[in-house]
Amino acid sequence: MVEMTGIALHICIDLLSAPRHTRTIAALCEKLADAEITYPGTNLVLHYLAKDASRIT
Repeated sequence: MVEMTGIALHICIDLLSAPRHTRTIAALCEKLADAEITYPGTNLVLHYLAKDASRIT
């Protein structure tokens, strides 16, 4: 799912086939979000999130 809100472009990634894969993607999403990368040619900040990753242990 992709959603644009004001100054950000939110990219939400669905759960993957195994919890460990989702945790890995969630960690990568966190690093990418912290980097505050902008979409090329715009001022939109890309904000990545793995869906329901906070509930996976």
